[in-house]
Amino acid sequence: MGIIERILNSRGYIKYSSDMRAPAIIGQMAEHNKFSVPSGTLAQTQSELYQRLSWVNIAVSMVARLAAIVHFNVMKWEGEK
Repeated sequence: MGIIERILNSRGYIKYSSDMRAPAIIGQMAEHNKFSVPSGTLAQTQSELYQRLSWVNIAVSMVARLAAIVHFNVMKWEGEK
């Protein structure tokens, strides 16, 4: 066993094998939460999610404002190919 494997084992990581199965609680949690997470595929769902997450709106607005006031230009150095 190499040093990396020893470090990972000490942190609780185990090597994957094809006969490993996920704990039953994972499936139960997924089944319980399948309707609480919006799919995001429909525009209406996305707009409702955007309205509920006001911090996303604030962050996007701030970035848009900052980007709008910056004057962008491209310059070429002398002798550049």
